[in-house]
Amino acid sequence: MSAVVRLSYRKYIISIQNTQSTARAHGNIRSHFNRTSYNALAQVSITRRTMSSSVSRATNTAGKQNTLYGEIRPSALVDLPTLSKAVSEELGSAYEVRIVAKCEHLHPTGSVKERAASYLITTSERSGKLQPGGTLVQGTGGNTGISMAMIAASKGYKCYITIPENISTDKIGMLKMLGAEVESCPCVPFGDERHYMERAKKYAAETPGAVLPDQFENLANSAAHFDTTGPEIWSQLGGGKGGVNAQLDGFVCAAGTGGTIAGVSRYLKMQCVMNSYEKHNPHQKSVATYLIDPTGSGLKCFVEDGVFASSGSCFIDGIGISRETANFKTASVDGAFRGNDTEAVEMAHFLLRNEGLFVGPSAALNCVGAVKLVRRLAKQWPTTKGASTVHEGAEAKIPITVCTILCDSGERYRATTFNSEWLEEKGLTPTFEGRDISFVKQE
Repeated sequence: MSAVVRLSYRKYIISIQNTQSTARAHGNIRSHFNRTSYNALAQVSITRRTMSSSVSRATNTAGKQNTLYGEIRPSALVDLPTLSKAVSEELGSAYEVRIVAKCEHLHPTGSVKERAASYLITTSERSGKLQPGGTLVQGTGGNTGISMAMIAASKGYKCYITIPENISTDKIGMLKMLGAEVESCPCVPFGDERHYMERAKKYAAETPGAVLPDQFENLANSAAHFDTTGPEIWSQLGGGKGGVNAQLDGFVCAAGTGGTIAGVSRYLKMQCVMNSYEKHNPHQKSVATYLIDPTGSGLKCFVEDGVFASSGSCFIDGIGISRETANFKTASVDGAFRGNDTEAVEMAHFLLRNEGLFVGPSAALNCVGAVKLVRRLAKQWPTTKGASTVHEGAEAKIPITVCTILCDSGERYRATTFNSEWLEEKGLTPTFEGRDISFVKQE
């Protein structure tokens, strides 16, 4: 095992042990990580990247090319002031709410999936499975496929993508424009030979030079977020090497493959233990990490009760699942919320109207989750004297800071989330105006 792999592997093991210790002591952390998962992590060959806390383009150094996909660049962390103020007003004068979001939609490939795609391709190359001129195969809800197709084009690989037939036509068009061969598959249960992942496996097995770096089961996915997204959040909110990030109270996002929530939650929990977070935050033992799960997905029930159960359906691409992936097994989450199509559409239009953010429905649902997490923390925390405050005196307020992920741009959903005819047909036409957030259900 190389030194860089040992480093990543060791940090994962430390985080597992510390999180399990915290769970035993406080009984408030549900960890899905098992020994099989971190033994498999030893096979992940990842070069650690030096991350900075600000968005920057790579600079040329002697003998090094400044390629577009040469490294994962940090994304901006931005405040959502209007949403934060709306939640503060809802909660009353006791709290000062700050909701922040990672602008993953601003990556060169247009989504958070650039991180996973980059790591998946790199591990395939370094393992020797992916050779020059080879074919990258992926079953995807769209964004991973788009990121892979763009990186593949820059490296001279062919790309074969299998997708569910209900994926946004905007994504399908983009995949084809990027030169990927696209196979649309019926929406059938996982394990059915017609399922898009089964079709990807079959194509990879039958095609010489083809490689399937399975984003669901390949731990390079969550490692990408443990190595990059988590450290960026910690640093951008005032943590950093040797620092304590008492500013961050919670993190929430949805899951499909589970890579983002697994890598980020594991990193944040590890940092809380290593930096004695509970000594600096009077309200909780570590950063609260939560899942927001769409209608029709079984992850919420699994997190809460250990069994997969679901009802209904949702139109949102790329999130929600009713099985435990290898990546989700590595997640350390404290709880879960349910989100639905109406909440996602209303929030997407709220963000466009009030924050000037044009993002997709999964990003919008993440922001719905942020509102629900703030409400949850406000209910759990005392408002008595001695609580940490923003400032002293009669106007003293208790700060709550929650972070989430803006997964992709609204450009990929012009035919759905931002199409008035489609919304009317689905009964999802937005009805709320101004800064009203009462469309976010109470839990």
